[in-house]
Order: sequence, then C-alpha cells, then structure tokens
Amino acid sequence: MITPIYIELLNEAKQSPSLLSDLAGLETYISESYSNRSFIELLQNADDAQSDAFVVKMVNDLLVVANNGRKFNSTDIRSLCRSASSSKIRGKAIGYRGIGFKSVVSIANEVHLISGEYEITFSKDLTKELIPNAANVPLVRIPHPIRKDVLIE
Repeated sequence: MITPIYIELLNEAKQSPSLLSDLAGLETYISESYSNRSFIELLQNADDAQSDAFVVKMVNDLLVVANNGRKFNSTDIRSLCRSASSSKIRGKAIGYRGIGFKSVVSIANEVHLISGEYEITFSKDLTKELIPNAANVPLVRIPHPIRKDVLIE
C-alpha cells in the first residue's frame, strides 16, 4: 500500500527535476557526515520504535537489518522520503532530526523496507528511469513498489 505516497513523491520529482538533483546532493552530504554511524542510526531507530530485538545478517547477497518494533505508518514513510522530516519529538526519542536513516546511502545501492502493510524499494536506478532529465537522483526519496525478487521467506 505505497501507491498514494509513491505517486505524490514521483509527481513532485517530475515537476522539479532540478530540486530532485539538489536533494541528491543533500543526501550525499548527509551520508558522508553519518557514514560511520549507519548501524548506530538503524539501532537508534529500532529503539525509538520500542523494539526489543535487532538483527543484522547476510542472506544471499543482501544485508538484512530488522527489528520487531512498531510498524511503519504513512507518516513514517513520508518522513523517510523527505529530508529533515521527523514525527519524533526531541527529548522523547533518540532520533528527531529526520536524517539518520539516510546514512544507509553510504552502505547500500538499493534499500528495501518491509513493515506492516508497506513493502518498498528505494533505488536510484528505478528513480532515474522515471526522471531521466534529473542530473542526479537521491536513493531515499521515491518509495518504489518492492522488487519481488528480494522478498525472503
């Protein structure tokens, strides 16, 4: 159930490919600034979601990072896709700036997220195919429908 958010963000990107390119530059800056913190950021996100289990493992050629915390809702997905957007409140959660998840850009070329009703893929290649006139595209912006070949049992 990602279609409304996907369409909303895809339409924004198509209307302003130069802004999309600017966001790609911002994402690169964030990922460079947080490059040594990717796993810490993901662990903090798990804690903020009241998770009591956190797993990191390789499955085939995929790095799987999972937790059993609160499932994502549409506000959470939109926050991931936007820059510096978070529904977390400073002092009540570890993360609150809305940029920590973007640190995965330093360790991944493609990111798949499965939580509750959401199964999405973040991919520069998929975004570039849809917005070919953008000079550069961010990884974590357009929540594409998940690539079914990455789903694991």
